[in-house]
Amino acid sequence: FLSELSELAPVRALRKSGQWLSRLAALSGDALVIVLSDFIHQAPLFDIMRELKTRRAQVLAMHIFAPDELDPPMPGRADMQLVGPFGRERMRMLVDAEARRRYREELQHYRHAVRSSCARLGAGHFETCSVESMEALMLELVAMRVIRVRSGG
Repeated sequence: FLSELSELAPVRALRKSGQWLSRLAALSGDALVIVLSDFIHQAPLFDIMRELKTRRAQVLAMHIFAPDELDPPMPGRADMQLVGPFGRERMRMLVDAEARRRYREELQHYRHAVRSSCARLGAGHFETCSVESMEALMLELVAMRVIRVRSGG
């Protein structure tokens, strides 16, 4: 089964996830699925995670943030790239202290909503920054016994 999954291309858009979902439908019981996402489009991801949980798979959501998302530019002029469902737009804008405060407040609400949704689904939730080494994070999760590795046999 894992060799079949390793042959699939990474899913860059949820609308292209059908091939992955059809393979994941075979999962049941003693399986761990790690979902790496920015959770911009939450509903379809939570639907997938809910389906995996009904198949008794363990689900761990790794919520990925860019460094600028977690620590926005200091007050003053900033070049920002806005990313939304319709593409990317570059713009220059003035970020004052109040805008930064409101952004951080909204970010906290967003992070809490994703954490709460994962908890309701019975899925683990882990936040990380996009510049972190995924290999190091996985090894840390193994060391913390969040992920358990069994030898085949």
